[in-house]
Amino acid sequence: MSEKGAKPPGPQAPEGAGGEASDEDGDKKAQLEALFAAWDERGRAEGVGEAEPEVDDELRRARLAWGFDPLRLWLTLTLLGAALCVWLMASTRYEVAYWLQGDAAPVELGDLGERYKAGERTLPVESNRYVHASGLFITHESEGLVGRGDDAGADTRRFFLCPLFDIVVRTSKPFPDKPFHRAASIEVDAAWVDLLEKKRAFPYDLTVTTEITGRLVRGSEVSRWHAKPVVHFAQVTRRDPRELWLLIDGDRPENYAHFAVVWGAAVLVLLSSFGLLGRAWVRRRRGR
Repeated sequence: MSEKGAKPPGPQAPEGAGGEASDEDGDKKAQLEALFAAWDERGRAEGVGEAEPEVDDELRRARLAWGFDPLRLWLTLTLLGAALCVWLMASTRYEVAYWLQGDAAPVELGDLGERYKAGERTLPVESNRYVHASGLFITHESEGLVGRGDDAGADTRRFFLCPLFDIVVRTSKPFPDKPFHRAASIEVDAAWVDLLEKKRAFPYDLTVTTEITGRLVRGSEVSRWHAKPVVHFAQVTRRDPRELWLLIDGDRPENYAHFAVVWGAAVLVLLSSFGLLGRAWVRRRRGR
């Protein structure tokens, strides 16, 4: 072949040019990866991180299906449950306080008749205490059955009023016999004349006494389930129910352990409800 038909050789690429381009691409890729890693590290440091896809999808599906925000529903239910627990704890606070006295010995009040004769008109004891008292007069007796209708399964509750210190007594002891047939011939101690004049007692009421050991609580601290007899005797004596006393025969502090269980359950419900509510709120914040 002649020289006239030969093609001139093209320009030759400088040696090592392809290697330099490859190195440049690798550097850019490494820089981008480092930038993305820095962003991820910053997000984790600020507590933002990636949104939990399952939680986000769950909240979105609930809002679409129910037509309202489930977090608001949970908040409403939590507040209602908290209000119920607080009301329950407030209603039983005196019972729990009585249980906390444990196995303490009863406060000895002695003979209430002798205290009344000595001029005392108030009891020297705090409310909601385990006490023992003797010399209680029995007036306005009443009784009823609590429990099943048959006599075998029913519990007999008896109530009376001691006029000395306006004490309403609940007991299961039978009432002692009174000499109703000789009321006109009964001699009455001069210390009890004011009780007769104020029609707080009849002469035969002052012939027998009884003693009681149990829980003594002021009328202002009586629970709702014990309030009915107190209100009844307050109407009989025309006194303020809050000024009367309620003495429950045989009630020891250890008998109130179930109220402590109720308090413990209420506290657990409160803590768990607010804990779950806080968890849902945090998840929602992350899902935004």
